[in-house]
Amino acid sequence: MNGNRIRLSVVASTNLYTTQLLGQCVIDEFTLVSAQFQEQGKGQRGKSWQSNAGENMLSSLVFLPKIKVKNQFLVSAATALSLIELLQNYGLIAQIKWPNDILVKGKKIAGILIENQIKGEKIESSVIGVGLNVNQSLFDAFDWEATSISIETKSAINVEEFIVAWQQLAEEKLRFWIQNSAALIDAFNRKLFLKNKTVKFLFHENELEGEIIGVGDDGALKMKVQGDVKSFVNGEIKLLNTSFE
Repeated sequence: MNGNRIRLSVVASTNLYTTQLLGQCVIDEFTLVSAQFQEQGKGQRGKSWQSNAGENMLSSLVFLPKIKVKNQFLVSAATALSLIELLQNYGLIAQIKWPNDILVKGKKIAGILIENQIKGEKIESSVIGVGLNVNQSLFDAFDWEATSISIETKSAINVEEFIVAWQQLAEEKLRFWIQNSAALIDAFNRKLFLKNKTVKFLFHENELEGEIIGVGDDGALKMKVQGDVKSFVNGEIKLLNTSFE
């Protein structure tokens, strides 16, 4: 592997630590920062990511995608597919809940938070934050029920070995997917949770129904709503966790 490894016991946030480090010195691509515990773990749009100390993967990976800002969704999509492939090694079939959660049996097992450093029209570097439930067995109640590898496999997992496997797989797969964007979007849509299903969602605090069609090249979610195909960007809608057929 080309990337280095930085191990921390406690940190405010691996993404924050990694971003600050990037601003201070040169860091090799695919360097991975991991922590046993995050005091201020972050999810999308300011939400917190809760995790018991030492039981899960809390990590941030440095990636140099060399793509235009308008194509930034490709980094998230490539990360999601790589995590799905890694989970397959543990016998788990995972799906992507748009835009950046990984589910197993409809339960959340991982979340992705990517923070880009931009120069001109290009992404100079990406800090790919991944929180993935490995051995945790009890979770607080959220909109989406959580699970872990240990719960699903009924066995304890070596967290360190899992992190090493993630770093290695990311180095093998991220660049490949980024360079094959059409195949990437196609593969993403094949793993899209509730594709071709009618779901309920919130849009400007109004509850609506729509059929999920898929994700476009720009990462927008296409849905058929009241007979019309509409596209929604990240943060514009909230998928409701109702009973799904």
